[in-house]
Amino acid sequence: MADDVSPDVTDRAQRLFGDLTEGRWEQARGGFDATMRVRADPERIARGWAHVAGSAGRFEGIGAVATRRSGDYTLVLVPLIFGNGTAIGRLVLSRDGAVAGLSLEYPRRRRLDPRTVRGFGLKNPDIGDLLHARL
Repeated sequence: MADDVSPDVTDRAQRLFGDLTEGRWEQARGGFDATMRVRADPERIARGWAHVAGSAGRFEGIGAVATRRSGDYTLVLVPLIFGNGTAIGRLVLSRDGAVAGLSLEYPRRRRLDPRTVRGFGLKNPDIGDLLHARL
């Protein structure tokens, strides 16, 4: 983890994706910034999650979380291990720790992988393309 990233970022990311895997949509929204809360009602999150995770199989665990600072934001990558493969969860956190972006991609996009990638994303427009940045 980068030196300038708050040590609780990993725990927060794991809790948020834990809430999503358990279908606790409202709890997952608890840390969203004001713009995200308006854009991401529980039903929208549930539909997006089901679209992606439905083809991934049974949830098995969370891999090693990686973080990177980018200006006023922190990008968090969370590998999510499912029975049919690994998905990647992404969070963008603002300086005050609020969730400004969230996405899920399955299967994790790899070069020359012929499988269809399913994904969903929700973001505050202020973060630009940071939700899709690489570490």
